[in-house]
Amino acid sequence: EYLQRLAATEPGPWNARVTHLSNSGFFVRLDANGLEGFVDLRDEKEKFKVDQSTATAQSKTRLFRVETPVGVSLAGSDENTPHLPTFRLDPSAGLKTPAGDTAP
Repeated sequence: EYLQRLAATEPGPWNARVTHLSNSGFFVRLDANGLEGFVDLRDEKEKFKVDQSTATAQSKTRLFRVETPVGVSLAGSDENTPHLPTFRLDPSAGLKTPAGDTAP
């Protein structure tokens, strides 16, 4: 509820950092208040490959790893986990990677 009220006055994007990667996306912590939520990369236009061994999520143009700063906006909450907010990723978020590079 707090994030819904915040989104009404400050729609974002809000500054956050990646805290954990999963097969379908990653978790972020908002810099301003420490609240956490999930970014589902399956909703992105780009296709991301998540590599658990290097703890990275990479597309042809963007790379995410733990502590990567990102911009996010509130998307809602998953009906299966209403206590965990879901966020939309700012299109410019992530480390830029030259096409064809692989994750470090």
